[in-house]
Amino acid sequence: MRLKDPIERVRAYLTRNTQVDDDFFAAIDAEADELSANLRAACLALPEPTMAETFDWVFAEQTSQLAEQQALYRDYAASFLEPGGTTPPEQTRFEEAAQK
Repeated sequence: MRLKDPIERVRAYLTRNTQVDDDFFAAIDAEADELSANLRAACLALPEPTMAETFDWVFAEQTSQLAEQQALYRDYAASFLEPGGTTPPEQTRFEEAAQK
């Protein structure tokens, strides 16, 4: 049977053609597990973006149409705030969803 997974193909090649053993692959797997755990933790620690901020990431340079849409959205979101309130409604929904 021919292996299709490129990682498994490299593993088979290294096993056949070099002096690597199971300890080598165990060390690689442990390092990969640690790296992925650190990456997941760092991603989860990122601040939750607001909906209004997503307009900043659509294009490398914001267009006038996009800036107008962003301003309209901010006005719309602000219409839901109670007097003296500072939390946008979408932020409240993100926080409620994260607590569930």
